[in-house]
Amino acid sequence: MKSRPRTADIRVREYGHRMLRTAELDFHVHVLPPETTEQIDYLDLRDWLRVSAADRALYESTTPTPRVQSSSRY
Repeated sequence: MKSRPRTADIRVREYGHRMLRTAELDFHVHVLPPETTEQIDYLDLRDWLRVSAADRALYESTTPTPRVQSSSRY
């Protein structure tokens, strides 16, 4: 069975920053130029949340939940 192609919409259009997300709202991607303060901040947050279970739980509890959860079809 062939899967249908996934599409993404640009949700943020700021100078040097794009945020893409799927129509299903199950994931998003930030696109930033390298070596910018914003890019470094995003990577620092990502790295910290990977090692701090308490802060990861706090982050998960205070950010919006996706309307659609990932499914096994992808």
